[in-house]
Amino acid sequence: MIDPFYWIFGPLTTYRTILVATILLLAFMTIVLLVTLVVHKIYVELRETRSLRLRKKFNDIFPSFINGKDEHLPHPKQTIAIDALADVAIDQIARADRSTANRIRAELKQAGIVDNLLQRLSNSRSWVRRYRALERLGFLKLADLRPIYLELIVDESDVRIVAKALWAASYVIEEEDIPLITDFLGDSNFMSAKFNEYLFTNMIGEFRIKQGDDTTISIIERFLNQETIPVLLKRDIIESLGKMGFTQCVPLIFDAFHRYRDITEMRITTLRALGGLSTSSLCEVIIPALTDPDWRVRMVASRSANLCSDSSVPYLEDLMRDKNYHVRINAAKTLLTLGEQGKAALNRALTGTDRFARDISHFVLSGSR
Repeated sequence: MIDPFYWIFGPLTTYRTILVATILLLAFMTIVLLVTLVVHKIYVELRETRSLRLRKKFNDIFPSFINGKDEHLPHPKQTIAIDALADVAIDQIARADRSTANRIRAELKQAGIVDNLLQRLSNSRSWVRRYRALERLGFLKLADLRPIYLELIVDESDVRIVAKALWAASYVIEEEDIPLITDFLGDSNFMSAKFNEYLFTNMIGEFRIKQGDDTTISIIERFLNQETIPVLLKRDIIESLGKMGFTQCVPLIFDAFHRYRDITEMRITTLRALGGLSTSSLCEVIIPALTDPDWRVRMVASRSANLCSDSSVPYLEDLMRDKNYHVRINAAKTLLTLGEQGKAALNRALTGTDRFARDISHFVLSGSR
């Protein structure tokens, strides 16, 4: 049996000296890390508790300020209080009317909140602090900060800050800024299509508020007609139009469908956008799309074919025998929504020779009972 005391503290050879020293060092570091972890956890929890308390305090103050009982908001000096007031103000701005929102923004400037966030954005060595400061500034939607965002987009080296600056700029953008924005969004290695769609949604929403629907439609039309803009970026803005429910843009989406019908991604996106807008003229593109050679187009078309009523039933019945599972299940689910003719097609498939069509029809019909 080994005596641990003798093994550690007995006569040491060179390798045993190194081994023992390493073990003792690792043990000491483990204890230090454990203590640091506990202390940091306590600190974070106390800070979060204090932040919640400050937010509640400021949240209780805002009704009096909005109703005109109090002329000014508090002027906090500590960073945690400044962040709490900014967060509460952002929530209030999102719910307030335009004049009240502008009044809150003006008060934040007077209280030094905006200057503090700008100072952190420009001077902090931590990208996380800069990112959070930029995020709060973006949510405040301050139009006079637009030059700062554009400068960050051009000069900043940290891609995380650039992405957040693009997002912040999307709330205060002007039409002349669009080429700068699209230069970044058009780079497929920069961000994702979902990021582009999110930015376009912000931009279109702000244009509609500030300039009205007619001017916004003209801006979008010029964007879609510009040859230098990548087609996939045009796809992203069409996706945004469908998600927003911007029905006045239906002619632009139809035009994009016919102009870029050779590009599968554009056929998919335009069909999805038109289906979301539920336009009455959708059938002129849905019916041909049900026989498209690409299964993804057939899948999207079969999902929106209920808008074409009885005319789509024969095509959907054929699609229940499609090679792709997603196309089959979408076709069967759509047939179920098409009344008696749709259910009759499903019942015919139950007695047909195609095993996949039988299984899909049985699955859909059993789920409707």
